[in-house]
Amino acid sequence: MDDRRVVVTGLGTINPVGNEVDATWKNLLSGKSGIAPIERIDTTDLRSKIGGEIKDFDVTEYIPLRLARRMDRYAQLFWVAANLAGVCLGASQSAGRALVGYLSPSDRRAEFFGLWGLAVKLSSILGPITYGLVSWISAGNHRLAILITGAYFVIGLALLTGINADRGHRAAHPLKNAPQS
Repeated sequence: MDDRRVVVTGLGTINPVGNEVDATWKNLLSGKSGIAPIERIDTTDLRSKIGGEIKDFDVTEYIPLRLARRMDRYAQLFWVAANLAGVCLGASQSAGRALVGYLSPSDRRAEFFGLWGLAVKLSSILGPITYGLVSWISAGNHRLAILITGAYFVIGLALLTGINADRGHRAAHPLKNAPQS
């Protein structure tokens, strides 16, 4: 039996199928589609009259009404999505720190946390630089820039699949795991 585990440290969603994780999951399992006739805009001159609109979304659950009134709907949705992503990333940062502490030998923990901190800082520089360079080289092709920058996440996920936390912990703390005689 495969004993590898996945830990999801944060979820958030606002989409045509549901405005929160539980509602989205329930609607997906029941076969509900988020595609319906478009109601928020005039579709008279459009070829397509159907689409996936976000419905029953109360922006004041996320943004103060005073601020929301000054924003277009697309800006409200972007602001909420960015904040949900930030919350989820913060949770994954916490999980990363916990894993570094779990996998590092006690007497060298400072070195491991230093290296981990350097990697986090490097990624916060490398991602935007890659995005900017690809956008510049491709004459403003943001889709390509997002795709190439997203490759970092795929590569990171592929590298993480090989981590066996229990084996790493045993290697980092051999005395704790040694048989008692």
